[in-house]
Amino acid sequence: MDFIFNKDTYKFKSGLISYNKTKVSFSGEINEKKNIWINLKFSSDKAYINDLAEFFPVQLENFRKNYALAGYSAFSGSIKGFSTQHTIPDVHVNFIVQNALINNRNNKRKATDIFLKGNYSLIKSEHSLNLSEFNSRIGDSHFQGEMSIKGFDSPAISINMKSDIRIKEFVEFLNVDTLEELSGSLQGDLKLQGTIPSLKNFNYRDLFALKREGEVTAKDISFKIAGSNYHSKHEFQREI
Repeated sequence: MDFIFNKDTYKFKSGLISYNKTKVSFSGEINEKKNIWINLKFSSDKAYINDLAEFFPVQLENFRKNYALAGYSAFSGSIKGFSTQHTIPDVHVNFIVQNALINNRNNKRKATDIFLKGNYSLIKSEHSLNLSEFNSRIGDSHFQGEMSIKGFDSPAISINMKSDIRIKEFVEFLNVDTLEELSGSLQGDLKLQGTIPSLKNFNYRDLFALKREGEVTAKDISFKIAGSNYHSKHEFQREI
């Protein structure tokens, strides 16, 4: 670590922070007067996603309990502002995730070949996440698009997505336990938009509550409601 200390100010020409296998380089300054002022830039060419998950906001705690993460990310960002008992500095991060994996801990269904490109911001204590591009596979299912989440307590969500989904594997990945004997496929070009009650307690039902626009084609969809004798079959193509 290369730094200069002058009175109340640490100036870092270069530094390195390690957490498990992840290494992050940084530079900038920290002023320790009455209120701590932080102005740092940081980056990593290869960060392990399971290491980064340790620092996810508390609103994603349930997600981490249900899903295991693997893969790598490259990112760069900044931390700037006062750090006091009542305020935290602003954070901005640009990132790319390639060839990552999300494994459902309950049934081992996996989302693979995950690619994400976007940015994360924490400004005046409000989180926001913007993905200018995402794509992934779950078995034979594939989907791609873009997404934004603003505010993590009662977030406003916008998703533009093209998908070709096999219902059984997709529903199992989402931990939907109210449907059984699933079969069929669903192709869509959709826009979803709206606000959900809580990101921390998010589940698949929240997606159906969002405003939907676009076109959906269902083929040979069949399912049974768990704990009942009710079966349903559907096949359609329509705008929604």
